Amino acid sequence: MSWTVADALDYKGCPANRVKTGGWVPAALILGTGGLKSSVSGFGTDQFDEKHEKEKAQMAFFFNRYKKSLRCPIVCIFQVIVAAIGKRKMELPYDVGMLYEDSPEDSRIHRTDQFQCLDKAAIVVEGDFGSNGSSSPNPWKLCSVTRVEEVKMMGRLLPVWATAIIFWTTYAQMITFSVQQASTMKRSVGNFQIPAGSLTVFFVTAILIILAVYDRLVMPLWKKWKGQPGFTDLQRIAIGLILSTAGMAAAALAEMKRLSIAKAVGGNSTTLPISVFLLIPQFFLVGAGEAFIYTGQLDFFITKSPKGMKTMSTGLFLSTISLGFFMSTFLVSVVKKITQSRNGQGWLADNINYGRFDYFFGLLAILGLINFVVYCVCAVWCRRQKAKPALEMEKLISCGWLSLHCHLPQHSMSGVSDPSKRPCSDTETRALVLATTVTWHMEETFISDAVDYKGVAAHRPSTGGWVSAALILMPIFVGIELCERLSTMGIAVNLVTYLDGTMHLSSATSSTIVFNWGGTSFLLSLLGGILADSFLGRYWTIAIFATIHATGTCILAISTVLPNLHPPPCIPSTPRNCKEANSLQMGVFFIALYSIAVGLGGIKSSVSGFGTDQFDQKDEKEKAQMAYFFNRFYFFISVGTLLAATVFVYIQDTVGRSWGYGICSALMFLAIMGFLSGTRRYRYKKCVGSPIVHVLQVLVAATSKRKLKVPSSVHLLYENSPQESRICRTEQFCCLDKAAIIATGEVGGTSGSATANPSPWKLCSVTRLEEVKMMIRIMPIWATTIMFWTIHAQMITFAVQQAATMERSIGKFQVPAGSFNFFFTGSILITLGIYDRLVMPLWNKHKGNQGFTSLQKMGLGLLISIITMVVAAIVEGRRLSVARAMNSSVSTLPISAFLLVPQFALAGAGEGFMYTGQLDFFITQSPKGMKAISTSLFLTTISLGFFVSSALVAIIRKVTGGGARHNWLPHNINNSRLDCFYGFIAVLNAVNLGLYLACAMWYRRKLNEDAQKMESDTNFSSRG
Repeated sequence: MSWTVADALDYKGCPANRVKTGGWVPAALILGTGGLKSSVSGFGTDQFDEKHEKEKAQMAFFFNRYKKSLRCPIVCIFQVIVAAIGKRKMELPYDVGMLYEDSPEDSRIHRTDQFQCLDKAAIVVEGDFGSNGSSSPNPWKLCSVTRVEEVKMMGRLLPVWATAIIFWTTYAQMITFSVQQASTMKRSVGNFQIPAGSLTVFFVTAILIILAVYDRLVMPLWKKWKGQPGFTDLQRIAIGLILSTAGMAAAALAEMKRLSIAKAVGGNSTTLPISVFLLIPQFFLVGAGEAFIYTGQLDFFITKSPKGMKTMSTGLFLSTISLGFFMSTFLVSVVKKITQSRNGQGWLADNINYGRFDYFFGLLAILGLINFVVYCVCAVWCRRQKAKPALEMEKLISCGWLSLHCHLPQHSMSGVSDPSKRPCSDTETRALVLATTVTWHMEETFISDAVDYKGVAAHRPSTGGWVSAALILMPIFVGIELCERLSTMGIAVNLVTYLDGTMHLSSATSSTIVFNWGGTSFLLSLLGGILADSFLGRYWTIAIFATIHATGTCILAISTVLPNLHPPPCIPSTPRNCKEANSLQMGVFFIALYSIAVGLGGIKSSVSGFGTDQFDQKDEKEKAQMAYFFNRFYFFISVGTLLAATVFVYIQDTVGRSWGYGICSALMFLAIMGFLSGTRRYRYKKCVGSPIVHVLQVLVAATSKRKLKVPSSVHLLYENSPQESRICRTEQFCCLDKAAIIATGEVGGTSGSATANPSPWKLCSVTRLEEVKMMIRIMPIWATTIMFWTIHAQMITFAVQQAATMERSIGKFQVPAGSFNFFFTGSILITLGIYDRLVMPLWNKHKGNQGFTSLQKMGLGLLISIITMVVAAIVEGRRLSVARAMNSSVSTLPISAFLLVPQFALAGAGEGFMYTGQLDFFITQSPKGMKAISTSLFLTTISLGFFVSSALVAIIRKVTGGGARHNWLPHNINNSRLDCFYGFIAVLNAVNLGLYLACAMWYRRKLNEDAQKMESDTNFSSRG
């Protein structure tokens, strides 16, 4: 049988002989004769046996040199879809053996967990086989698992298919606009005039050169170095996309040069004095890209498609070329319509010398770059979505060892247990399987402490993980966390200028309003945390408070549109007569602002905790994934802040605040819909009661028993928590242990049995009081991180006011003062990117840890904050010296605002460490039932940071306000001593860092002592 190919036939219909059929001879004949595009490549690969190592290696070369059909693939796809829709309301069985399968054993495809909705097409129900007793089912009602998996395989091809279309749009330019470029340029070589259309010879030559170099040089070297026959199909497609983008960038540069010559000599000149060979780079780059992408696509669509759909898959690949041409036509139409001026000219003018084809090529380069990023995401996803091998449970089912829906057959258990043992009887087999295999399968598949949207135990493969976390962070278009940052920061970073310029309030009053609003927003997260832990749960808290947030943003947008809800603009000739906002206008403004604050409090308290709920900490793989969650969570926060500080501030300043706030509101409503779309996918943790009440219960119970002595044996203390969720007693805060002393009459029932539920205000379990101890231990860390957030408050108030007095122009473009937060957010993104992709892998390799500990990250953040304030003080001293030299009343000082970049960058780097460190610390070091309130506790440090900043401003103004010249913070910032204020904050932060280090060392020492105590208790128990 080794001389025949199992899944191929010769012309007589007999199994194909490996020596007499297939190989390079028929493949070469097919290449030579051509044939139909959609079939020739697939038929060519049929000449190589993928199960034979030598022929499989030969097939890799076939794509660069460029079975037997049983059914219509389109009909097969529709059959699966129709059958799945018909059974959409049915539940999938956990026993994979209950799904229908009629394919031969050697051609079956294992079921995968992806696209599970299609698996319903394989559920067997009454009536699927018809009423005539036929053994063949109706294919429109029942499909085999293999048929379903074939459709899934086609579905997995579509993202890569879609992202390859843009390349062929680039290709279309090479045979249209590039030829038009060539026709206007000097094309002579001696006395020979090269036809413009012949320039494509460089395009084809590039393909031939690249294929030859790859075939004869790259592939042998790659095989020798990596042990693989060349780049993978996905890698080749990626290289093609990059080269095409580079080709369009080169085309834009070449066109810029050509247009400059055309303008110099006159656009009506038929032949410009510039060599046509300037176009060679763009032809060569796009040609090289096609060499890679064509062979990569061909390889991908044939090898990754089901056996019976290879021809259709090839046609799918060829459709990308077709759609690329259509896309090119569409782009040309859109660009012409948008850019066409009144005189009929535009980017794509009839006379190419008067057009701006350099802009058009640049647009294609940008689209190509964006498409490449999307392709990389799709390619990574495609690589991960491989058919999973059958689990041991599924192997038992497929072999007949287990059937939960009928009697077990009397098979030998030699394939599962020791071969020396006798065959098990039917009863013994049932007992063995149900007691071990089913239990193992349930433990591996379900999560004990999480439920799905129906309230049943969460199914690990179909819930949670990065898919659910991504829906919370950033779904395909919008996400709750991303849009919350866009909306909140889009308002916050420019709010002080709105209050000053539109509502006509003083700078001090404006700063105070911003401070108080920011503080209240994060303080309300404490309320959100209590509601989430006690009553609503994190899911409903996010959904409800996000709606309140979006409504508040909508009211704010409306208030900027209606003239009665804001004061009239100031008259430049009489700036002193500016009318401040009246009580009605400020009332509506505060309703909108504090509705946003309420919404922000609910979202912030729950979104990070709900994200971590999607990862099972008992599963090593998911626990490792969660280590990256905190960095990526804050990454999306920073992306939202970055967009807010640039795009939205620009929209507010140039287009109008109503547009800026209106877009924020619309995005928030879209984010809510995106969040709700993942309802079926999320994992939910059950509410365990109010954590505040639990803390009070422990304190009341301990106070009432303050005169009792704690017994020497921990076993005499009350404990009613389940074994797997118990927390061992620690020696710290021993006074609280008295809450677990069982006194006479505290346990209900006549027998005094401990099984009755005692009053939680009189008797608490050891686990409950240890949870309270855990919360108390994190309080010193909580207190010493408040001071950091006073710096954040300065970045969105005084630093913005500094920028407003400085030179902010870049050429003719005036940078909005609020947009300087771009450097703040950009620094956060760079810090997180370096830490996530460089520091963490190196630290893991060197230390064996996932990165810096949460305490180390917070310490780094506090240290950087001190440096930030020192730098800010030095820069402000320089700005004030220029203000005094000029005139303090000058609106714009002759000093660059980019001098503020170092303090923004340092503050951003510090926040990158502090925020992720706090988030990690307060979530991982808190009890399970108090994670939302613990997150809220962390967010209150931000809130209190704003309030401390507001208090400092008030105190400094009062203490230094003896006169206009002595006041550190007067109305006019050019007459201030803001440098002294920054220096004062630096000193306070230095003192705070010393306190933090003492608290952090105390916390680590207590953790180590507790760990040693638990280990000794465990050893003692095991010896007992």
